Amino acid sequence: MQIQKRLYVIILKYIQINLTNQNSTIKIQKVKYLNMIHIFRRNQQALIYLNKQISKFSTTTKTISKDPVVFDYSEISNKNLDLSDRIKEAYGPQGVGLCLVKNVPNYTKLRRDLLPLAYQLATLPQNKLQKLIKPEYFHCVGWSHGVEQFNGKYDVSKGSFYGFPLDDRPVKDLTPQQKEQGGFIVENVWPKEDLPQLEGAFKSFGTLMISTGTLLAYHIDKYVNAVDSSYKIGTLENVIGKGNGHLARLLHYFPSNDAKTVSDDWCGWHNDHGALTGLASALYIDKDGKVLDNFFDVEGGLYAKNRFAEQQRLKIPQDYLAFQIGETAQILSGGIVEATPHCVVRGPKTIGTGISRNTYACFMQPNWDYVLTPPMKNKIQIKAAYGVPPLDKRWSEGLNFAQFGLNTLKAYS
Repeated sequence: MQIQKRLYVIILKYIQINLTNQNSTIKIQKVKYLNMIHIFRRNQQALIYLNKQISKFSTTTKTISKDPVVFDYSEISNKNLDLSDRIKEAYGPQGVGLCLVKNVPNYTKLRRDLLPLAYQLATLPQNKLQKLIKPEYFHCVGWSHGVEQFNGKYDVSKGSFYGFPLDDRPVKDLTPQQKEQGGFIVENVWPKEDLPQLEGAFKSFGTLMISTGTLLAYHIDKYVNAVDSSYKIGTLENVIGKGNGHLARLLHYFPSNDAKTVSDDWCGWHNDHGALTGLASALYIDKDGKVLDNFFDVEGGLYAKNRFAEQQRLKIPQDYLAFQIGETAQILSGGIVEATPHCVVRGPKTIGTGISRNTYACFMQPNWDYVLTPPMKNKIQIKAAYGVPPLDKRWSEGLNFAQFGLNTLKAYS
């Protein structure tokens, strides 16, 4: 017991150094901290204690300036290349949980075809939007604005249009067990009369993200297997490449004249609970519907926090596609890749100017009945995340993705 207490004191000391030290030695301390996690990886009790202490010190946030890892499309398309070092840099214990991919075929055109439609959809008359609202599906398809709750508050800052990009009805039939658990069949809805071009643009962009994400997933699998040989090659690649239940979201962040009261007022801090999220570079549009090419608000946009409570602004160039790792991948890898908390900030250039932010996210995730099981050798360590509902309250061994997703939605409501 005395040895255990001394171990906890050592752990706590390193946490305090990592989260409060602002000088040049912090990098050295990080290396020691990571080595310590590796050494005590098998000590579940010590690691639980460690991660609880991380949460306590997470109020001290340091903003860092660092460019995300960038891959060329030709690199992720080549299965003979070893990209493990850069995969680790993006998604490993020191990473920010996101990478960029450039030179994706047809990406620029598909982005430009779709994102202006977010503005056009959001500005349709309310009686036309009403036809796209599906409360019977819990708003997981169609138009949604002001009905979703986040941390106990209704979200009115943005409007969303949800849909399945690969299959209008990915679940054809329910098993008896799914029916007992309250499962239901969901089907896409489209504004065929008012915005007929939306369906094709939405599906084409999502399909591109999924095919590109499948290529990237191969290299993530390769890296995780190199760390833990009990991890099966093809796990994440098959989840993305063979699944048909991936869900996409077209987003319109409404302009506002209101003064900021919290930093993350366009989208609060959260983790994605899927496997991998494709993110388009945002498109900004003025009050007259004019696209603002190369718009940049130095204080606004997407932010993420790494494992050391360092906050980083993630600028996605307009011709780059981003991929953010999710909690499903964290579980399946046993924590070798880690989801990171992120948010969207309304910067000063979008306050009182009538400028809206428009983007698209594709949540690549397992089919509903897929059981989330970590590798045998490397059972997942439940790690604390800043401002995010604890993973051990939402996931346990034996849960399928549908159950995990439902627990997650409840936790954020």
